This record gives sequence, C-alpha cells and structure tokens, in this order.
Amino acid sequence: SPKPKENDPVYQKYGKNLEEYHRQYYAMVSQLDSNVGRMREALNQFGLSENTVVIFTSDHGDMQGSQGLTNKGTAWEESSRIPLIVYVPDGAQGLVSDDLISGVDFFASCLDYASLPPEPSVEGDSFAPQTRGEQQILDRPVFSEMQPWCMVRKGNLKLVATKDPFQPTHLFDLGKDCYEMNNLLGHSGYTKTKKELLAILKGWYQRVSLVENSHGWFAKKHTFGHIVRFIGYIVLISAILITSVALCVTDDNLKLNRVGLLALRIDGQKDTKIWKFNFS
Repeated sequence: SPKPKENDPVYQKYGKNLEEYHRQYYAMVSQLDSNVGRMREALNQFGLSENTVVIFTSDHGDMQGSQGLTNKGTAWEESSRIPLIVYVPDGAQGLVSDDLISGVDFFASCLDYASLPPEPSVEGDSFAPQTRGEQQILDRPVFSEMQPWCMVRKGNLKLVATKDPFQPTHLFDLGKDCYEMNNLLGHSGYTKTKKELLAILKGWYQRVSLVENSHGWFAKKHTFGHIVRFIGYIVLISAILITSVALCVTDDNLKLNRVGLLALRIDGQKDTKIWKFNFS
C-alpha cells in the first residue's frame, strides 16, 4: 500500500470511518466467496473436482478495529491468524482441527499432496495426512514475525517479543483470554511459562538469524521467514486454487471482469500437471 496511508486510494474511501471500513471489507469477502464458488463449479465442469486439492487461505488477517487498529502487520491474533479451509477428494469431511498451522507448512503439504518427497532444506510440516482423514496431531510451536517483532504460539500460550533489543513484550493465555486483553508478562503464575516460551522463541530467532546473515543480499531487508513465505507463495500460486481477479470497482458495485483459475491435478505420482483456465 502507498505510504503514507493518506495516499492510499483504498484508505481514501474509508478514512477514519470504521463503519465504512467494515462495509467495504465485508463486500470484498462476499465477492471472494462468490467467486470461489464459481471456481469450484469450473472444476466440476472440467471434470477435475475429484482429483484436485483445493486450499483456501490468506497471508494475514485484519484487525477490524480491535485494539483500536485496522489493517495488518501486528502480532495480535486478528492480524496474525489466517483462514484455512481444505478440500481433498475422498478426504476428511466436516473436520475442524485446533492444531496450529503455519504459513511455512504449505510448501511441505503441497509436496505431500503431489506425492513428492519432502524437501529437507526448508521448514514446515505437512498437514495433508490430517485432511486425508488419517490420524495426525501437529503439536509443535509455530512462529510469526514482522521487521520489529516476533512471536511464538504453543497451544493456547503466546509470547511476543521485540527483535532489537530482543525483549518480551506480551504474554497471553488465549484459552482464557481470546481477545488478548490481559498481558500476563508480570504474572507470578506464568513465570515458568514465560521462561519456556522465551527460550523457544530465542532459539528459533537465533537459528533463523544465522541463515539470514549468511545470505548477504537478504541480510538487511529480508528475514528467513520472508524467504520461506516467498517460496510458499510460489507453491500456492502453482499448486492451489487461486483467486486472481481483475476488478472494476465503483462506489455503487463491484463488477467481476475476469477470473483466472490455477489448480493442481493429481493423477498419481508420475502424472502431476498444472492446468490454467480463463473464463468470464
């Protein structure tokens, strides 16, 4: 988005009017929902629905006025959590999982869906077995970061820290405080929790910083997390149902001009093809 935000044409539509912000946001949600339905219909029309894995996700959430903030880029749950809905032919149906999934898991999962061997040089675990209806528990910490902060979640517990200097700033028990209203950082009952999570987060940060510093071009502007996310995006674009929509937007309506569809067709280990369809 253009900086400062006053130069952003989207910001100019809602300004400081949170009600208008919500109206435009949910209009886009409705439009996206409708067009995902169109893409699913296209898969049916082309006879691909029974050998195509569909993953619906995003790269960030939105604050929606929570904590007095809008947009993204913060460690709060509303911003750092993402939607994840997966359709696997003959897979699990109606399954709702509370396991934690990270953006770095998409790479490993897509390789798994395509019956390809895992890539040991990148982070992430495949969640494909769970979506196929197999027994799987993903019980490990997950991490998130932006330039000034990083965080770890382990179950319902979450610790946030600044990077420079590396100092914890927030500790939450999301099982008891899902809106993150009560910072437990100085709470005597969570001293052990803070110590354990801080050690996990420090270990992760030091490890990925070593990788970051070993890549000179990436050292100042990009973290290891950004690199892995970038790789994940390439896989998502290549292997998952993607909403690439060219929009004509007016004050009165949102009109769909064209939709592109990318899907991964899986016909067995030796026959994996990328199909692209355009329809209006």
